[in-house]
Amino acid sequence: MLILMLAPIKTHKTAAALALCGMSLLLATSSFASPSTESRVVIRGEARHPVSRELIYVEDHKFVRNAQGQLLRIETEYFKASTQQLIARMNTDFREASPDFFPNYKYEDLRREVTHEVKRLPGAQRKVELSRLSPKGRKSTTLDVRDNMVTGQGILLWLERELPRLLAREKLHVRFVLPAFLDDYGFEAFKLRKASEDLVTLQVQLDHWFFRLFSSPIEVDMHVRDQRFVAYRGPGNVMGENGKPQTVHINYAEIQASSKPPRETTTLLAPVAPVAPVAPVAPVAPTAPGAPPKLPSR
Repeated sequence: MLILMLAPIKTHKTAAALALCGMSLLLATSSFASPSTESRVVIRGEARHPVSRELIYVEDHKFVRNAQGQLLRIETEYFKASTQQLIARMNTDFREASPDFFPNYKYEDLRREVTHEVKRLPGAQRKVELSRLSPKGRKSTTLDVRDNMVTGQGILLWLERELPRLLAREKLHVRFVLPAFLDDYGFEAFKLRKASEDLVTLQVQLDHWFFRLFSSPIEVDMHVRDQRFVAYRGPGNVMGENGKPQTVHINYAEIQASSKPPRETTTLLAPVAPVAPVAPVAPVAPTAPGAPPKLPSR
């Protein structure tokens, strides 16, 4: 969800994903708090194999908003479906985001001991450090943030804001910052199809035709009226048991909304009513966070 990993990059059958969040991919659209409290909404994504429909992992996204409804942070945990083992987590902080779609965040793959991070430098609102930490060592670089840049789950807010233009069939371009590659790349988003008055499918892909020859797009289904992500099809944020990337289909559902802190994680993993399935698409070459291959020069 929606994790937020949102667009895969593939080079010679190896790849990495935008940390979405991955799409993973989702937006909490309602507030349940009193004027003096924060609201917390938990959205669950069930990641399944695109062919067998086997449940592979579960991702719980806790959206925290202030009394005015402004998104403060997203706290995401990923669990192995068969054992409920915590295998990854991502914390996204929008409080210092500038522009609005460029938060600080940290993604941790707990099984592989890999961490990707975007962090603002002290006293520099528009300068960030990108870092990638793995058992092989740490690499980092600094980046000047421009208005046309997004990163991590900030793509969710960007798609939410631009939905009217996408529905009008505009093709929009954005620079996506990837700490896995210590760089930024151009992507485009557009309306692919509209299943009904309330459901639209958006596609996100590399914006250069040549690079698209070596990459696979992803698709997200979005509810039009409340601008809520309901499904994602593409590379998951979490690596497979064999340590390799995996393609997943994820459906999202709200499982908890409160002005109080959520219950324990073990309670959150209780079964919930399934979301209506989406039409399957042909599997694409997967990507996932980790020690990434070298991307082609832009």
